[in-house]
Amino acid sequence: MKKVSAIICTLNEEKTLRNVIMAVWEYFPINEIVVVSNGSTYNTKNIINELKQFIEFKDIHLAENKGKEYAMIVGAEIASGEILVFRFKRTIAAIN
Repeated sequence: MKKVSAIICTLNEEKTLRNVIMAVWEYFPINEIVVVSNGSTYNTKNIINELKQFIEFKDIHLAENKGKEYAMIVGAEIASGEILVFRFKRTIAAIN
């Protein structure tokens, strides 16, 4: 079975980030989660640090927003999966 990495690119999504990470961790057959904070200035880092207390995932914090494509590349470079799944701001994760 191939290893799957979920790459979550985020920019100031403090209202949805917690639910997105939790949904990916709980409901999808993912081997690894990578969160790329693309120049976020809101509460993103605190949310990530809070979740890392009980969920294992990689995170990287870019000092400034360099664009979606750049964040994708950064996430792909640190991901170890053979299959990469990307999640963006306009994607909604629903928890039932």
